Amino acid sequence: MNRRANFLFSAFTVTGSITGIVISALFNIDIRIGLVVGLVAGAALAYKVPGLFATIKNANEQEYARIKKENRLIGFQAFIIHPTQLPTTLGFLWLFVFFGVAFLSSQKITVGQQLLGLLPPLILFGLSGLVMIIRKEHLSGRFPPYVINRDSSAILLGILVLLFGWGMGIALIIDALIK
Repeated sequence: MNRRANFLFSAFTVTGSITGIVISALFNIDIRIGLVVGLVAGAALAYKVPGLFATIKNANEQEYARIKKENRLIGFQAFIIHPTQLPTTLGFLWLFVFFGVAFLSSQKITVGQQLLGLLPPLILFGLSGLVMIIRKEHLSGRFPPYVINRDSSAILLGILVLLFGWGMGIALIIDALIK
C-alpha cells in the first residue's frame, strides 16, 4: 500500500508541475511561477485523496520504529567521526583551512598551492568511498538522527565516491603537469 500511496502522491505533484508549466507557457507567465503553482495544486489534489497521507505517515513511522529497534540511528557527533565519514570530515576541514588562508593572504593561488589545497581532500574523499566498500555500509539522512545503512547500495555508492574523489585527484595532477 505504501508504494501505491507514494506513487499517487508523486503522480499528482509531477502532473501538476507539468500542467503548470504548460499553462504558464500558454499564457506567457514565467515558467517558474507555473511550476510552483502546478506543484502546489498537485499536492493539494493529492491531499484530497482519502487516506493517502495517513498511509504514507503510517509507513514512515513503521520504518522509523524498525530502524530505531535495530539501533541504526546516530547523532551528529557520531556522524562526523563514523569510519565511513571521517575522511570526508577531515577533507572538508582541510579545505576550510586552505581557503581561509588563501582568502586572508589574498594572493593568486599557484599550481603548487592548488595541488596542496585540493589534492588531500580529494584523496580523503576517495578513501571515504573505499571505507564504504570495505565496511559495506553508508550513512544517510540530511539532519540528525542519521541512519546507518548496511546493504548492497553501500558498495555502489562507495565505488562512485571512490571514483569521483580519486578520479578528480588524478585529473588535478594531470592538469598541474600540463600547465
